[in-house]
Amino acid sequence: MNKDYLEMPLEDLCAKILFDLEATSEGLLSADIAGSAHDRAVMARWAARVRGGGGLRPGVSATITPILALLQAEMDEETRGYRYVFEGHPDTEEGPVGDVVRRRVLTERGERIRVWHDGLRRLRHMLQVAEARLDAERAVNRRMAR
Repeated sequence: MNKDYLEMPLEDLCAKILFDLEATSEGLLSADIAGSAHDRAVMARWAARVRGGGGLRPGVSATITPILALLQAEMDEETRGYRYVFEGHPDTEEGPVGDVVRRRVLTERGERIRVWHDGLRRLRHMLQVAEARLDAERAVNRRMAR
C-alpha cells in the first residue's frame, strides 16, 4: 500500500484523496457506527471540516486520529473474543512457513466499525504521504528559486 502512494503521480494521489474524503465524510455519518451522541458530533464536525475540498490543507491527517481512537474504542466494545489463525503457506521442504496471529472475533456491528477504521487508517496514510510529498516539492521549489 505504501509503495503505491509513494509512486503514484502527485496529482492522482490528491484526486484520490479528495474523492475518498468526500465519500468518507458523507458515509461516516450514515454508517451508524458512533457509540454515543458525543461521538456522532465529533464525526460530524470532522466531516464538515473536510467536505468540499477542505481536506488537502496542511495537518488534516492529524484530524483523523481522534476519529480512529473513537472507532478503536467501539471495536473494543464489540469484541466477542479472539482466535488464533495461521498466516503463511505450506512448504514441501520446511513444512508450514508463516506466523500464527491473534485475530479479533467481532459482532456484526464490530465488523462494520472495523471496515471504517481500516478505511480511515488508509486515508490518513494517503494524507500523510501527500503532505510529505507536497512539503518536499515546496522545499525543492524554494531551493531552485534562489
